[in-house]
Amino acid sequence: MLKTAEGDSGPEYILLNTGTAPAMVEFKVWFELSGRAVVPLFTAGADSSMVLPAGSQMTFYPLAQVRMPADSYILRARVLDTASGALLYEK
Repeated sequence: MLKTAEGDSGPEYILLNTGTAPAMVEFKVWFELSGRAVVPLFTAGADSSMVLPAGSQMTFYPLAQVRMPADSYILRARVLDTASGALLYEK
């Protein structure tokens, strides 16, 4: 599951594994500028290195170290199944 929240450092993405088995996932975050390009911020787990233990959660602060443009933008995130590439969640 992918949840969003607003924290002290800006937006937060919270990855939750509510299942009973570990979940291997890929997590991608990017932003879209109005009328312009898509700008990737980061990708984690594409090499099968991101495993969420059963019942766990991880919180990401994608803008904590990023200087965002003055333009308006949309922040996006996607969680994929590492093995199949299937889309699990998107915000």
